[in-house]
Amino acid sequence: MISSSSPPLLSTQNQRQQPHALLCSLPAQGHVAPFLNLARLLASKGIAVTYLSAEHCISPLRGDHSLLTNPLIHLVGLPERVPLREAGSDQVYDDLSWLFDVGDNMKDDFVKFVQFQDTAADQVKHPNYGAADCMIGDACLSWITHVASDLSIPLYTLYTSPTWSLTPLFYVPILTAQGELPLRSSEQRRLMSLPGLPPLWDTDLFHVMRDVIPTGVRRAVLNCSLVLSQSSRILLNTTYEMESDYIDALQKEDPCKMNIKIQAIGPLLPSELLETKDDAQYSLRSKHESSVVKQCIEWLNTQSPASVLYVSFGSLYITSENEIIEIAHGLEASTHAFLWVLRPPPSNNSQNASSWISRVLPQGFQSRTRNRGFIFPHWAPQQLILSNPSIGFFLTHCGWNSILESVCCGVPLIAYPQFGDQNINCRMIVDQLNIGIELEKNEFKGFSERMAVERAVRTVMEREEGHQIRRKVAQLRDRVGMAVKEEYGSSYRNVEAIVQEIYHCFDRKLNKKNTCFPWKSK
Repeated sequence: MISSSSPPLLSTQNQRQQPHALLCSLPAQGHVAPFLNLARLLASKGIAVTYLSAEHCISPLRGDHSLLTNPLIHLVGLPERVPLREAGSDQVYDDLSWLFDVGDNMKDDFVKFVQFQDTAADQVKHPNYGAADCMIGDACLSWITHVASDLSIPLYTLYTSPTWSLTPLFYVPILTAQGELPLRSSEQRRLMSLPGLPPLWDTDLFHVMRDVIPTGVRRAVLNCSLVLSQSSRILLNTTYEMESDYIDALQKEDPCKMNIKIQAIGPLLPSELLETKDDAQYSLRSKHESSVVKQCIEWLNTQSPASVLYVSFGSLYITSENEIIEIAHGLEASTHAFLWVLRPPPSNNSQNASSWISRVLPQGFQSRTRNRGFIFPHWAPQQLILSNPSIGFFLTHCGWNSILESVCCGVPLIAYPQFGDQNINCRMIVDQLNIGIELEKNEFKGFSERMAVERAVRTVMEREEGHQIRRKVAQLRDRVGMAVKEEYGSSYRNVEAIVQEIYHCFDRKLNKKNTCFPWKSK
């Protein structure tokens, strides 16, 4: 059964007052977050938005008062047709097959929802936003081009990773046809050069196209490339100021020869993150009321400025118990303060989080570090944490949302990539933007050992290299902030252009002229 906090889409257009955009994303936190922020952004421009994803992603959003009270944003949870993943505590998560399966299986329910006709009685009770005027879909949903075509509406594709990783994605079909992909595990790594990018290792460029990765995942990556090549416009969750060289090169080379329009509209994050840290703390803190969050922030407030290492590896990666032990020893040996998000894996949900943490951490670790360490055993309010003045560096898995949040808060990075686009994101952080260092891994174990962790923490916290990186990220934060400034910011102008396109499309369907853009008069 489809779970909705909004009326179904109506085919009639009586009493329509604003355009309607249909948004749908892959059901993963790294995709849900930018789509949700895009929904808020469009609604602020007077566009009605219906946002659909799998129920397990939509359900938590129904507790957000700002969403429930916004009449222009409607949330729809699609049924779970594929069992959610279960994983052992020692499983390094490299197989995303289940996630793409969930995304593929949303299609039928999505189509049913769009085609559903409401009753006259319900039209009285609910606002009528009419049929969708455009669709903004996730590049990782293989079916969105067909659905948009069937609905005869324009398709915008939101790419939730950086432009840096988009370039190699466009070459996946070409290299697959030439037999260069998938990468063979029996062969040595080799440097590859693609237009607009510096020479990079093939495993960084095409990590998820190795022959050891499940066939379903490689097929999903290929489909993603095809979806992007068939879109009316590609929207990028980045700024021109961060990736101008790669955006310009991609448009110049046009590997698909489709003359696709590419526009950077990011960062798709709450505007509070670009405020001063004190203002950001005030704005974001009001959204988090739990006792654990309050305890965490109170602890951070007792720490010196830029003295705490924040450690978090995202919503998908499962840290093995051996890996946890090495990280713990490295953090302890560094002697620096840390805030570590350490959540039990799904297979341990039946256990109490604190008892699981006590079991997997080295004996006596918590008591020895209690005066300078804070273990956060649940989902953490990352934006609130990163905006705290006590945070000095961020040890991260290199997810793109985490990178953007860190940049917007002026926090430099220690890069610890795991899968997907994270390897190439790491190269961007370390080699191109120079806003972080890479945490060295043991090649045979596949994770970092304690001495590498200690060495990385001491490097960024104590040495001149860390101070230089901090200055670099501060400069980048200023440039990103300029991108969203009203009137002259590059991302601001691109958003305005897209909004006007949606309004014009709405007007054409109603045979109207001389559109008035209501957000302009605010």
